[in-house]
Amino acid sequence: MKLSRRDILHEAQLDAHRRKTSHLSSRNGKQNFDDETDHIVEDRMGWWIRSTIRDHLSMSRLELDDPERRTEDKKDLSGSNSVTENVSPLNCVRSRHRPDDCARVNSSDGSKRSTNYTRGGLGTRLASPLWKWNRNAIWCVYVFVVAHCLIWSATGSEDWTTMCPKSCRCTWVSGKRTAECKNAGFDSIPTGLSSEVQVLDLSSNSISTLTKDAFKSVGLVNLQRVFLKDCNIELVHPNTFQDLKLMIELDLSENKLTTLEMRSFDSNERLRELKLNGNPLRKLNGTSFPPLLHLKNMDLSDCQLSSLPPKSFMNLVNLQVLSLSGNQFENLNEQILRPLKKLISLSLDRNPWRCDCQLKSFRDWVISKNLFRPSTQCAEPAHLVNFSWDILMPENFACRPEIVTLKIDGKATEAYLVYGDVGRDITLECLVRANPAPEVKWVRDGQVLQNSSRAHGKTYLLHISGENERWVNLTILEADPEDAGEYTCVGTNNGGMIERNLTLNFQHVPSGAGVRPGVGGLGSGGYRDQNWIWILVSIIALLIFVTTLIMLVCYCSRKRRVKTSRAQDMKVCAMFHSLLESYFAYNLPFFVR
Repeated sequence: MKLSRRDILHEAQLDAHRRKTSHLSSRNGKQNFDDETDHIVEDRMGWWIRSTIRDHLSMSRLELDDPERRTEDKKDLSGSNSVTENVSPLNCVRSRHRPDDCARVNSSDGSKRSTNYTRGGLGTRLASPLWKWNRNAIWCVYVFVVAHCLIWSATGSEDWTTMCPKSCRCTWVSGKRTAECKNAGFDSIPTGLSSEVQVLDLSSNSISTLTKDAFKSVGLVNLQRVFLKDCNIELVHPNTFQDLKLMIELDLSENKLTTLEMRSFDSNERLRELKLNGNPLRKLNGTSFPPLLHLKNMDLSDCQLSSLPPKSFMNLVNLQVLSLSGNQFENLNEQILRPLKKLISLSLDRNPWRCDCQLKSFRDWVISKNLFRPSTQCAEPAHLVNFSWDILMPENFACRPEIVTLKIDGKATEAYLVYGDVGRDITLECLVRANPAPEVKWVRDGQVLQNSSRAHGKTYLLHISGENERWVNLTILEADPEDAGEYTCVGTNNGGMIERNLTLNFQHVPSGAGVRPGVGGLGSGGYRDQNWIWILVSIIALLIFVTTLIMLVCYCSRKRRVKTSRAQDMKVCAMFHSLLESYFAYNLPFFVR
């Protein structure tokens, strides 16, 4: 049997639907499959009714034009050779018969006989139980169905639009039953609206509190979009939205909410867009938002948030757009946002970001995920103000060093004055913490002490270890009272500089030192080392030796045969002697020191 083009198109539609059923059933459940199946069945039944009436009228015109053919058709329909197979159009469609099952040809004794149901076009003979119906009855059924649909549509439309408060406007907007009640003076969710309303706009009213079951109590449980912008809302009960199972968009922006329970949206599994911007929110109460698997867009901009719970977005795995602009964030941990695998837009501008080592890892994560916007800038420290994140190097995100601890000979001390023992090795230890790693050093009297360096007549050993927590240890070998004084531990990096002073003194001094205990350093008029006696003895011996040498020179010159007067010899000796005295008078204080 040859099928018409319309038959082929309908069969192709039904076959495509069969292939899609398994996918639809797995994702959306059996209900979605049944709804689509009913839609196709109704469409095909409508086509069948129209085709039946068209073919019936066509046959009627043929009968009027050709009485002989009319007689032959009646004989064929009532003849003994005709076979009737009860395949109704409805059963054929719902049982998904193949085209050959719905329009097959039975043969007996070599003659072909058609079944009761064939899909013919204009002028095709229709062998069906409906052919036996009176043509007037068919027309009555068709007119009744059409009239019923029109009346039902008009009646339903009239019902939901008439149930509308005077200050609201109820109309169809984008295929949705919409009630617009902007700036209508309501102080609560209005009553009198039809339960069929799908979109409710209550922006710019004065609804200070959203109570429990605020929407259910007025019969608005079929809402899909709810707009409550600029309504002076100060409190939202955690169960306010629990009955709005179909809600896909909620706007609570520009209100006066200072806190919000994240569990308030436990029952709104279909929610796609949530706007909370413009509220003085200081914190979000709870551990995390509920599993909102359809949520794509969340706006938390222009609030007063300075921190977020560590697991805030753990359940929002499909979130794509998040705005945190205009808050009070100085730092943020990237672990909070890592669960958002599908995030494609992140707004972070207009926050007082402190661009230091604590922000570095978050900044690096934002840039690596291509989520950075040029408007994100530093507010601190002072030398990085208004610098965009992307033009700064990682080492610019540095923390000012801090001195964690000071030790003397392995014992921690908080004092600025410490004491040591004469003749022993003394080790001063300093721990500096910073990111990036700091440069550390010990300084005495403005001089940087290096490893194995000599300063003030002493040798120092310097040992540095560690990275972000760095030790710098200074060892004074065989300390003596001359080592008393002020030592400074210094740490520097791109974040700044830190220093701390430590004054070393001595309490136990040997009795032979001849100095007062408890007083620091020779340079300050305090301790004098016992070796000064030996220095003085050496100077005296040197003077005696030089004097003797002068006398010998003078004596020898007298023996020369050169004819010089005694006065000239004495004059030369006196001059040489005065030069020696001047030399020792000038350098004696140096030797004493």
